[in-house]
Amino acid sequence: MPATRVLTNTCAMGYFDHNAIVLVESVGEQFGPREGRELPRQRVWQVRAKHVVLAAGAIERPLVFPGNDRPGVMLASAVTQYHGDFGVACGRAAVFFTNNDSAYASAAAYRSAGGDVAAVVDSREALPKAAQALRAAGVRVISGQVVGTRGSSALRAVRVRRHDGLELTIEGDLLAVSGGWTPTIHLHCQSGGVPRWNEEHACLVPGDSVQHETSAGGCAGAFSLSQALGQGAVAGADAARAAGLSSKGPPSAPLAVSSVSFAIDPLWRVEARGKAFVDFQNDVTADDVALAERENFVSVEHLKRYTALGMGTDQGKTSNINALALMSQIRGQDAAQSGVTRYRFPYQPIALSAFGALNRKEIFRPLRRMPLHERHRALGAVFEEYGTWLRPAYYLRAGETSHQAEQREITAVRTSVGMLEASPLGKIEVIGRDAGAFLDRIYANRMSNLGVGKCRYGLMLNELGVVIDDGVCAKLGADHFLVGTTSGGANRIAAWLEEWLQCEWLNFNVVVAPVTQSWGVVTLTGPKAREVLSGAGVEFDLGGEAFPHLTWRSGVVAGIAARVFRVSYTGEISYEINVAPQNMEALWQACLYAGQSFNITPIGIDALMALRTERGFLHVGADTDGTTTALDAGWGRVLSRKDDFIGRRSLMRPADQASDRLNFIGIEPVDATAQLRVGLPIIAKSETKSRTAM
Repeated sequence: MPATRVLTNTCAMGYFDHNAIVLVESVGEQFGPREGRELPRQRVWQVRAKHVVLAAGAIERPLVFPGNDRPGVMLASAVTQYHGDFGVACGRAAVFFTNNDSAYASAAAYRSAGGDVAAVVDSREALPKAAQALRAAGVRVISGQVVGTRGSSALRAVRVRRHDGLELTIEGDLLAVSGGWTPTIHLHCQSGGVPRWNEEHACLVPGDSVQHETSAGGCAGAFSLSQALGQGAVAGADAARAAGLSSKGPPSAPLAVSSVSFAIDPLWRVEARGKAFVDFQNDVTADDVALAERENFVSVEHLKRYTALGMGTDQGKTSNINALALMSQIRGQDAAQSGVTRYRFPYQPIALSAFGALNRKEIFRPLRRMPLHERHRALGAVFEEYGTWLRPAYYLRAGETSHQAEQREITAVRTSVGMLEASPLGKIEVIGRDAGAFLDRIYANRMSNLGVGKCRYGLMLNELGVVIDDGVCAKLGADHFLVGTTSGGANRIAAWLEEWLQCEWLNFNVVVAPVTQSWGVVTLTGPKAREVLSGAGVEFDLGGEAFPHLTWRSGVVAGIAARVFRVSYTGEISYEINVAPQNMEALWQACLYAGQSFNITPIGIDALMALRTERGFLHVGADTDGTTTALDAGWGRVLSRKDDFIGRRSLMRPADQASDRLNFIGIEPVDATAQLRVGLPIIAKSETKSRTAM
């Protein structure tokens, strides 16, 4: 089909909600530079499917016996793959040790490729029909168990104990083992499915599907080729129909019965002296599992962490079933009762660069744009990043330097009126019967006694008394507050409030609702701000007595429903006009038109910072660092509060009340025309000592 893309060299790494699959394609690892360009090592695909068919196959399981970690001991399927795919003989004389029929096919393939099969050791007393064919070909078949291996740096011989008790030594440099097959159910479990135990094959197979998913073939416990092909055809046709596509595939029908038996006579451990490894990567032995049981680490998750079982890069693909069954055997339970550890993403190791993929530069941390971003660009704004927001630093006119632009904007605010967009300011609504009491603990100053329609500046501290944010809090109703934060602290403070509510003060009847992006903000500031706002059209009284500083009003501005807050960050008359983001363009245009006669000037963050510095207003993050407490910022009066708030106890420590701590102070240059550069250190000298002021 032209619209179908087949991804080879690609592994499904994880299965998530709503049929989301993460795939990692090996690109540069296989092909290297091609077509004159450097290819990525790996490429990540994110797929959301209507229906998923999982056909991840199965992994052969090792056997647990003394000496099973000696070089030269391999899985029988690995020996076959080396022969079949690469033409490599893994040894000169091979011994096969198995508890199921599949190893006989591996032994026959090894022999037909020219390898010497010294013996096949089958742990079952009743040998299968496949044993007769090998015996007829002159291969020694023994009913018994491998109880040890010999050799220093490589395998030299295998010790075998027959079921009649007789022990013998078989020389060989290769021991191929097969403990049966473990279906790869990782993706099924990640999708939410719960596996079930299959007694015939002694393995976990997929249970009921939770999402639109079907498992087929080896990962569903169908180990023969005919069964796998039959299941795959049916699953594919059913998935196509479920996804709303026409399918000419076979109808659902009974699957073919395999002529080869994949039944397993479980052998979880060979009882003999010596170290028998369960997890070869983390050196977990059968004795370690027994010790975990004696120490009462019997839960599968406790067993995993106590022994480090399955915590290597293979994530227990070969070891977990043996370990869990061993624990059940030691406890006298059925293997089905052992449970299963969590199958986590990713299925196999991934390059860190693949996780990053295109997440570089702006995509790595997307920059947020304000509702009027294009309007600012048209006005000549030079943008800089402020707490993930792109905001105008200043508006550059022809022939101006950045400093000249900043000074022009400052002069406009001090003499007439300036206008800026303050939409990124954090806005969090706090609602509920206990909202006032809650905010009294959150802020260093009290908020519960605030009147409806009033605003108050507040300081937030952490448990160490360190300043973490500030802003204006407004009371919107009897049990309804609007918490204002810095632009960079909006998300952080919202999460912080939730943490206190959900982890510490569970009895508070309070709801926290972040609404920062629900409101756009245009700020008018300067001596003529009242005239401009009035000219734009307001339905409420803007007089100084009717609408004083630190109050707010709700009404219509320029024909738009708005909340207007009378707060100032510049020291001049200021109005923060909050409207729905889609109405920001109309509000901005109305204010520009009303301010034409006053030479209204858009201002950037640079001018705003200079204006607030002149007035001595604190800016958290610029004037403070991770050690600045409320006392350092001149808020010693907060300790007069009799009730508790976050950080109060820390402020009482001698170290926080020491007289030689750095303090937030104002400075004035001796030369009024001198320019103080950003980051310039200022040293205050005295007769006795020199110290740095902040």
